[in-house]
Amino acid sequence: MVLAASSAGAGARGKTIPVNTLPPEIAGNAVVGQNLTATTGEWQGLGTHYFAAWQRCDASGGNCASVDTTGLSYTVSSSDTGSTVRVVVYATNKNGTASASSAPSPLVAGGSVAPPPPVAPAPTNLNAPQITGTPAIGGTLAASAGSWSGSPSSYGYHWDRCSDTGSNCAPLDGATAASYAVGTNDAGATLRVTVTASNASGTTNATSPATQMISAPPPVGGGGATVPTNTALPQISGTVQVGQSLAASQGSWNGSPVSYGYQWQRCDSAGANCSALSAATASAYVLTSADAGATLRVTVSATNAIGSAAAVSAASAQVPTPAAPPSPAAPGTVPKFGVAVGGNVQWLSSGDLSSTLDGMKSMNAGWIRFDLPWNVAEPTKGAYDWSVEDTVVKAAHARGIRVLLMIGYTPPWARSSACPGDDKCEPANVSDYATFAQAAVKHYATLGVEAYEIWNEPNLGSQFWKPRANPTKYAALVRAAYPLMKAADPSATILAGALAPSPDTGTDMSSTQFLKAAYAAGLHGYFDALSDHPYYGPNSVNTFENWSAWSQMSQDTSYGPSLRGQMVANGDGDKKIWGTEANMKLSSTCVDGFCATPQRQADMITEAFASWKSYSWSGVLFTFTYHGNAPWQLTNDDWSPTPAWGAFKASAG
Repeated sequence: MVLAASSAGAGARGKTIPVNTLPPEIAGNAVVGQNLTATTGEWQGLGTHYFAAWQRCDASGGNCASVDTTGLSYTVSSSDTGSTVRVVVYATNKNGTASASSAPSPLVAGGSVAPPPPVAPAPTNLNAPQITGTPAIGGTLAASAGSWSGSPSSYGYHWDRCSDTGSNCAPLDGATAASYAVGTNDAGATLRVTVTASNASGTTNATSPATQMISAPPPVGGGGATVPTNTALPQISGTVQVGQSLAASQGSWNGSPVSYGYQWQRCDSAGANCSALSAATASAYVLTSADAGATLRVTVSATNAIGSAAAVSAASAQVPTPAAPPSPAAPGTVPKFGVAVGGNVQWLSSGDLSSTLDGMKSMNAGWIRFDLPWNVAEPTKGAYDWSVEDTVVKAAHARGIRVLLMIGYTPPWARSSACPGDDKCEPANVSDYATFAQAAVKHYATLGVEAYEIWNEPNLGSQFWKPRANPTKYAALVRAAYPLMKAADPSATILAGALAPSPDTGTDMSSTQFLKAAYAAGLHGYFDALSDHPYYGPNSVNTFENWSAWSQMSQDTSYGPSLRGQMVANGDGDKKIWGTEANMKLSSTCVDGFCATPQRQADMITEAFASWKSYSWSGVLFTFTYHGNAPWQLTNDDWSPTPAWGAFKASAG
């Protein structure tokens, strides 16, 4: 309602109606859905009271009409689109009422303010940088940036000088361009380059393989002594077939070399576009599946007291593609043991991936478990990228190894506001995860993946389900995802749990208490098998201990009823427990006279596998991990087998 000003005129002080001295003002965004706020302005006149009414005006601020809103706040509606808005403030005292209007707002824009675009993750290297050019004094080397996800906006370069074997590297001052001129100080060394990729979220480094050793120049002056000179090129012999060994001859040299070095390279089918194979620096080389379709050559470096020189062999014949491998084991003969390799296997070089999978196959591993990171595969809602995981799935199946994919870790657009900067943050909406999980199963069903795990260690709020363990929300996540995943592939095995050994801390929950709460929240009926991480050692897995994850699977402890007991009590007694991570960590720890040595690690694998085979409720047991994590790995840093590797092979066969 609009009130007219009183007719009382000006008189003595205290007998006048209010007089406006500063008009009201409007603050805020004139956008549909946003709030505008108004000041009352400034007035003269004793005992003054105020109220406000809002008006919608034309684009020039005229022809105003009241809207049904009073007070000093106004929410812009779609009816205001294309108009302006103003506020009229009425000031009242005992002598009468006066009004004053604000200036009109800017023209109202339709729609709400668009949210900021999602923040892309920092760059991730997909293929390492490579060095091309002439690795000799006076030559010029050039570095490629490699390939990256995360759309880097810039690249930086830094060159290192390394020993003749590619180790003990040190940065070269000022060598920060994409190219490098080889100088006399590089003689007898190798070179590598580190590329730094940057975007708005951060920076990531990736390092190239080292070059072959840089040849020293001939000495200046007389004396007759020179660096070695090649008179007959090195030769490659052996059967050019995956799994067979090639051998390199030294070739013939003048200058009486006292030592020889070797560097094998993989080339295209025509013998060109060669790249060095990391760690392939012996006179013999075993061909892997990654060599199929390629050719090989070897660089031999000859060294004497004066210096070194290099000579390159002719390329080998093209390595034939092996015959189709056997299919994974038929239903009813599901392998009992596998290897959990975590979230790094898809970023390995092709050579290291082949070494990993070939080694797993050799030691009778029937399964591989690795991460399908939601934050990588769906960085933007509804846009999927399966490429790096596809490579591992296909390579594993090519060797008859079955695949369990752990689906977890939240992209920026789907994270809870409680921890927006962390991919281990719980999802804000469980339906977003369920939609992604269904898309993943639909895609990987066509590639033969048989099993999926819903998240990793959600009972650890300090690590994998931030900001704190939440069994109720995890149960809701499983209840949302399981029906969609089974609809995408009814034959798939869907695992829930992925429970880790832990005390109850408030942020973390023990596996038994977490499962109890998840059952209370409706977990029953929404999984095909329960997954657990029964790490053990160094004492016997068959020795009852309250803190032992192995004991907690089937025996009640002070932490609560056993996992198996809870499954039976909740009607899931017909389902298996899969141990999706297990092993004993190497350390100086000793328990009951048993110390965590490499041999004890091997003995524990033998004992654990034998016990696992005896349990009627056991599914597949995965050992963590194959390579790249020294306290747990089944191979040494140089890829040679540990005692645990041999124990796995003997026990899983």
